[in-house]
Amino acid sequence: IEPQAYIVPLERIGLRILAPPDAPLHFNARHDAREPDTRRVDGLTEYSWRLDGVPAVVLEDNLPAWFDPMAEVEVSSFAEWAEVVDWALPFYTINAEDRASLARTLAEIATADETEQRILQCIRFVQDEIRYLGMEDGLGAYVPRPPSEVHRRRYGDCKDKSLLLAGLLQQMDVAARPMLVDPYGGRNLPGRLPSPYAFNHCIVAFDHDGRRHFVDPTQNLQGGDLDHMVAPPYHHGLEIGPGVDRLTAIPDPVSGSTEIVYHFEVGGRDDPVPLTVRTTYGESAADARRNAYDSFSTEEIERNNLDYYSQVFPAIRSAGPFQSSIEQPARPEASPATSTSSQRLADQRCAATRETSRPGGVPSRFMFTFGESQNRRPSPSTGPAWLMSKVLSSS
Repeated sequence: IEPQAYIVPLERIGLRILAPPDAPLHFNARHDAREPDTRRVDGLTEYSWRLDGVPAVVLEDNLPAWFDPMAEVEVSSFAEWAEVVDWALPFYTINAEDRASLARTLAEIATADETEQRILQCIRFVQDEIRYLGMEDGLGAYVPRPPSEVHRRRYGDCKDKSLLLAGLLQQMDVAARPMLVDPYGGRNLPGRLPSPYAFNHCIVAFDHDGRRHFVDPTQNLQGGDLDHMVAPPYHHGLEIGPGVDRLTAIPDPVSGSTEIVYHFEVGGRDDPVPLTVRTTYGESAADARRNAYDSFSTEEIERNNLDYYSQVFPAIRSAGPFQSSIEQPARPEASPATSTSSQRLADQRCAATRETSRPGGVPSRFMFTFGESQNRRPSPSTGPAWLMSKVLSSS
């Protein structure tokens, strides 16, 4: 994609492309972009643009992230999406040696009796046990590494992890394919020219029990069973498999839900008022919360929560170290992330508990305690009713 406008004015924009006459190029001009001037030069076809005095583009406020208002022209040597699949297919073909290695790996990690549980075990293994690390210089930007090598090294980029997961599922006779996507521009893919450059990420599409599923192997700590696992919000993708000649639509994911419950125990005027706040996250919000808890140290989580509650209770202070414990969920399909905190509004003591849950043996419950702070007498302006309104309005 070559832009023909920017957010700053330019004196001149020039572009020249030389191509063999038997390799025609395809162009897609957007937002009043100019088509190229064409001529023959020394047996080649020359495509050129020259724009003088290009004014700056003033962007409107609140434009959707997926919308690019700049004039631009797209260039591709591919006429159909099937040509892109044919180009990529040799890179995503697993040889006999790697298939034998995948069979051994599957026997180690997929030990459940039911097919769905074995599928989930493969997904959790690739998501959580294979580190997401990209070495994308040269051919590494386009060609995935052999699944046996990725399994042995325990790291890989999106292509590596996707081919490994697709290969494991294929060993179970599950119809699975790597799928090229663009996480930021997937909504616009149907309007683009076919090209490998239309994509910058790879996931897996597979069929099970009459339903199509999409999973991003680079996402870790994802909860839910197959019916409740949140699909990545990539809109469209290109499956790499024999006979594929068009893009596949990816359903929009279920929006994350958050439920917050505040519980006040109001006693006498001079008594502390215990407050319990229980927050339950669902769907994508639960996945995000699990990742947040995994990304921060216990000290950071304790400090962040202490800072948050100090906006309402200025005298609050920590009373002890952060504590965590592991609690396995009874039903993987539920897989919510739950946060519970308890405080005394008079700031005598504040205890808090953070809980998350997910299947697969990952630490899922976090508890921490805030404690003694300065004992101060509540005044009419800081009584329970005002504090309840303050907490609710700031949530």
